[in-house]
Amino acid sequence: MLRIGHNKISHIVQQWNQVQIENLRDFSWTVEDYGQKENWITEKYDSSLLQSVSLFVCPFWPFQLVAHTFLSFHFSDGKSLCVSVEIQAQQWESYNYFKAFLNGYRSIVIWWTERDIIGLRTNIRNEPVIRYPLHIRHSSIKKLFKNLIKNTNLVNENDTRYLVVRNNCTTAIWNIAREIFPLPRRHRSLFFSAYLPNYLGKLGIINLSEWKKL
Repeated sequence: MLRIGHNKISHIVQQWNQVQIENLRDFSWTVEDYGQKENWITEKYDSSLLQSVSLFVCPFWPFQLVAHTFLSFHFSDGKSLCVSVEIQAQQWESYNYFKAFLNGYRSIVIWWTERDIIGLRTNIRNEPVIRYPLHIRHSSIKKLFKNLIKNTNLVNENDTRYLVVRNNCTTAIWNIAREIFPLPRRHRSLFFSAYLPNYLGKLGIINLSEWKKL
């Protein structure tokens, strides 16, 4: 039995600027009860209303060098939408670094509401969650969103493998971003992802003084 929360996969239906996300995660984390608050919804978004995008960094083992990273898109109508690359594990499994290193997990793209993904990590896992607004052109925000939307069905409908070095939560989004921005194919901050904001700060994509811990 697949782990709750990763037992369904997001599916995208797009027509012009209208984007419908099926199996959008919207769990509630007001209490520490993993199963009872499961909630998957279908929601529509208008990509012409895209306004900004933020990078979230959640440092964890080992020694806070590695981090889970995800993006949150913000719309002028007040909506927000998060995207994260995750492993699909069995219910009894916890994340195993060595299994991920050996390509032992399926990689999936999950779209979330902010209250779900942030609430899970702050209220339940007690992890640090740090937000960095990205300073990129409006046209680039739209291209990044479009490419991530396009990639979602491609990854989720195929047996794409999660691999610590080549295809993890950071590199998967990085490689999509490389189609828009002049980023190198490899950089040490992709492996020690807690330091990714420092590198993006040098590129002018992030202003490090704007960080906010949630």
